[in-house]
Amino acid sequence: MAAPWIRDAVVYGVLPPKFGPHGFADVTARLGELQRTGVNTLWLAPLNTPTQGDYGYEVVDHAALRPDWGTHAELRELVRSAHARGMHVIADVVPNHTHDDHPWYQDVLARGKASPYWGRYERGRDGAPTHYFDWEHLPNLDYDNAAVRRYMTDTLVGMVRDYDLDGFRVDVAWGVHERRPDFFPALRQALDAVKPDTFLLAEAPARDGWFSGAGFDAAYDWAARFQASWKGAFDDPAQTADRLRTALRRDTPTGVARDGAAQVSKVLRLLDSNDLGVHFRRDHGVRTARLGAWLLATLPGIPALFTGTDVGASYDPYRDPRPLTWHDPDGLRATWTAALGVRRELPALTSDSFRLLTRAQTGAGVLGYVRGDAGDAGAATVLLNFDATAHDVELRGAGLHDAATGADLAGVGGRVRVHLAPGQARILQRR
Repeated sequence: MAAPWIRDAVVYGVLPPKFGPHGFADVTARLGELQRTGVNTLWLAPLNTPTQGDYGYEVVDHAALRPDWGTHAELRELVRSAHARGMHVIADVVPNHTHDDHPWYQDVLARGKASPYWGRYERGRDGAPTHYFDWEHLPNLDYDNAAVRRYMTDTLVGMVRDYDLDGFRVDVAWGVHERRPDFFPALRQALDAVKPDTFLLAEAPARDGWFSGAGFDAAYDWAARFQASWKGAFDDPAQTADRLRTALRRDTPTGVARDGAAQVSKVLRLLDSNDLGVHFRRDHGVRTARLGAWLLATLPGIPALFTGTDVGASYDPYRDPRPLTWHDPDGLRATWTAALGVRRELPALTSDSFRLLTRAQTGAGVLGYVRGDAGDAGAATVLLNFDATAHDVELRGAGLHDAATGADLAGVGGRVRVHLAPGQARILQRR
């Protein structure tokens, strides 16, 4: 059963070198700042040793901690300090493949079929190792091999034991699933035996219900691999509300997950990431970046920021190792703090209930949805004006309170007229 803390998780993708030259220690120094913003779960970039200069997915040793980000003691102190603040820490892991510089693969190159590692790599009919996409240098591990399954399970269980991690984001989870679908349920059992409330996040689309039934607690809001479900939605402000309505109607999963909770709460939603890049504010402007914060804070699922999203940073996570200045010229962190604060205050925003309002109800430029049960006094109506012009929306009620601004709105004849300036967010409950 999924741990209760996962429902309220606000994830922050942590790329340690962007925090400063001391990696783990620099992240530890900023925990208070992240917590004040509303973050309660850290997602650390891959910790295991990659090939030189790589972000972390080209692994040459799954069992070793990469030395350029800090020591074992510094990582343990980071996790301990986060736990002391009531925060959780998960780490990115790469079970699908190795880099071709990995000692196993190098032994195979040197000794061929005489190598004890020959059978640890999946092979095609021609005997060559398989791989995905153009990743010729990243041969797939063979999960039909019991030694591979045992090694990877022991490695991940060991990381939980050694560092007191709270779970993992699993890279290429879809690939291991395609080749050996029973591996993750078995891994879940092994992890639960050590720490029952571990969090497993699949790099896979959440609308594929298999993952929530196979031990994962969440997956991505992707329409397909590596493609955000709302890709392109923000390119034209006049079309954004309509495009988001379509994406949310199509890609918000429904059904029941393994623990009986509605699967809609199992979606990880993000604007920036290692896959998408970190440039949402650069590409879409300050007004849309502010609305993006309110969007992630009020949609069903798990909101996720990446290193620098809260200050509108712009960089390529794979090619720019320089630390951030953490300069926040637009005051975006204050917006994230306000939006995530409202999320904490209103139980409806972490409920499983979600109903989109139609274009006829809100107007063309406004995205609207209701969180919580319609008849419940605690239900919240979210209105986000992505348009460059102001809009008025009429809602039922004698009076409404706006949690986003603190304002009270009076009704006339059982209707309340809600005015939204360009870029304004309203989170409305009955008074």
